[in-house]
Amino acid sequence: MGENDNYTKDMIKDVVKNDKDYEHVVIIGGGDLIIAANLLEKYPNVKKVTVCEIDNQVIEVTKRFF
Repeated sequence: MGENDNYTKDMIKDVVKNDKDYEHVVIIGGGDLIIAANLLEKYPNVKKVTVCEIDNQVIEVTKRFF
Protein backbone atom coordinates (compact mmCIF):
# COMPACT_ATOMS: atom_id res chain seq x y z
CA MET A 1 0.00 0.00 0.00
CA GLY A 2 2.98 2.28 0.48
CA GLU A 3 2.36 5.96 1.16
CA ASN A 4 -1.37 5.47 1.72
CA ASP A 5 -0.86 2.79 4.36
CA ASN A 6 -0.97 5.14 7.39
CA TYR A 7 -4.02 6.94 6.01
CA THR A 8 -5.75 3.61 5.47
CA LYS A 9 -4.91 2.34 8.95
CA ASP A 10 -6.14 5.58 10.50
CA MET A 11 -9.44 5.36 8.61
CA ILE A 12 -10.04 1.80 9.81
CA LYS A 13 -8.56 1.49 13.31
CA ASP A 14 -11.31 3.23 15.25
CA VAL A 15 -14.16 1.54 13.39
CA VAL A 16 -13.26 -2.11 12.76
CA LYS A 17 -12.16 -4.29 15.66
CA ASN A 18 -10.50 -7.69 15.41
CA ASP A 19 -12.63 -9.15 18.20
CA LYS A 20 -15.95 -8.57 16.39
CA ASP A 21 -17.32 -10.21 13.23
CA TYR A 22 -18.66 -8.01 10.44
CA GLU A 23 -21.03 -9.50 7.88
CA HIS A 24 -21.15 -6.40 5.70
CA VAL A 25 -19.18 -3.14 5.77
CA VAL A 26 -20.27 -0.20 3.59
CA ILE A 27 -17.76 2.49 2.60
CA ILE A 28 -19.19 5.81 1.41
CA GLY A 29 -16.64 7.27 -0.98
CA GLY A 30 -13.43 5.30 -1.15
CA GLY A 31 -13.67 4.68 -4.87
CA ASP A 32 -9.92 4.11 -5.12
CA LEU A 33 -10.61 0.81 -3.30
CA ILE A 34 -7.55 1.14 -1.04
CA ILE A 35 -9.55 0.99 2.21
CA ALA A 36 -11.75 -1.84 0.90
CA ALA A 37 -8.71 -3.87 -0.17
CA ASN A 38 -7.06 -3.31 3.20
CA LEU A 39 -10.18 -4.40 5.07
CA LEU A 40 -10.46 -7.62 3.09
CA GLU A 41 -6.74 -8.36 3.31
CA LYS A 42 -6.06 -7.62 6.97
CA TYR A 43 -9.40 -8.22 8.67
CA PRO A 44 -10.62 -11.78 8.11
CA ASN A 45 -13.58 -10.99 10.36
CA VAL A 46 -14.97 -8.73 7.59
CA LYS A 47 -17.01 -10.92 5.24
CA LYS A 48 -18.23 -8.44 2.61
CA VAL A 49 -17.38 -4.86 1.61
CA THR A 50 -19.52 -2.57 -0.55
CA VAL A 51 -18.07 0.70 -1.84
CA CYS A 52 -20.50 3.48 -2.79
CA GLU A 53 -18.76 6.07 -4.96
CA ILE A 54 -20.76 8.85 -6.62
CA ASP A 55 -17.90 10.52 -8.52
CA ASN A 56 -17.69 8.96 -11.97
CA GLN A 57 -14.19 10.34 -12.51
CA VAL A 58 -12.91 8.44 -9.47
CA ILE A 59 -14.49 5.25 -10.80
CA GLU A 60 -13.03 5.69 -14.30
CA VAL A 61 -9.53 6.54 -13.03
CA THR A 62 -9.60 3.52 -10.72
CA LYS A 63 -10.67 1.22 -13.56
CA ARG A 64 -7.99 2.60 -15.86
CA PHE A 65 -4.98 2.72 -13.53
CA PHE A 66 -5.70 0.26 -10.75
